[in-house]
Amino acid sequence: MAKIRHNIGCVNFELGKLDDAKKSYMEAIDQQKKAFGTWSTPFMIMTDTTKPGFLTMASTMCNKGYIDLEQGKYNEALSTFHESLKIQRLLLEADNKLILGTLDNIGYAYCMKRDYDSALKAYEELCKLQQESYGDQSQKGWSQSIRKLIYCQTSLQQWEAAFTNLQSLEDYLNTRGKGKNLADDLRNTHELMGEVNYQIFKFPTLAESIAPAMGCGYCTSDDVELSAWVPKKPANGSKMSGHRMTYA
Repeated sequence: MAKIRHNIGCVNFELGKLDDAKKSYMEAIDQQKKAFGTWSTPFMIMTDTTKPGFLTMASTMCNKGYIDLEQGKYNEALSTFHESLKIQRLLLEADNKLILGTLDNIGYAYCMKRDYDSALKAYEELCKLQQESYGDQSQKGWSQSIRKLIYCQTSLQQWEAAFTNLQSLEDYLNTRGKGKNLADDLRNTHELMGEVNYQIFKFPTLAESIAPAMGCGYCTSDDVELSAWVPKKPANGSKMSGHRMTYA
């Protein structure tokens, strides 16, 4: 029955019937928890967690979280994604696409709440996992994620860290050949590098760097143009039970 409700939710999700989809997902999650327990109960130790049902439960939670994001319910989304992530970590390799996607969604939700410290942690882990993976697709994902990390670091006035990551992004982009999008990315990167570098030299001492927070009239991160760096909502899609899951 939980699988049926999950799949009904997926159909409604794709049709844009978000309230109906969310209702089905929540009913499926409730049934799954009754059958399997939650991540914090002894079932994770006493039960064979390799069964597909556990991964389906984590996926159902993610689907529900996607709807929370669409509806701007960021606290609900974060609660759901964190619960799903704890299950995923017990079942999957660290660089599995479902884990990477969940971290990306967590980072985005925190950014929408302007909780850049928490978003930073999610994006740091995401970048680390992607950087450690081999293959062009993983590196492309890293280049997108590090932009989000740089956005958080700049918002938090972590100028030196942001500049170091901008240099890494520049190095990557310089290996990608030519193209309009690439040229735009390089231009945006160079422009932000200039602005961040200015901030580093404008606040050469610790006392001066914290002065903005003390109301001392110094420039803040609001003076840095970040419109091209604001994280975009991840492209999420529902995954039906009984079919091969893209993220899993």
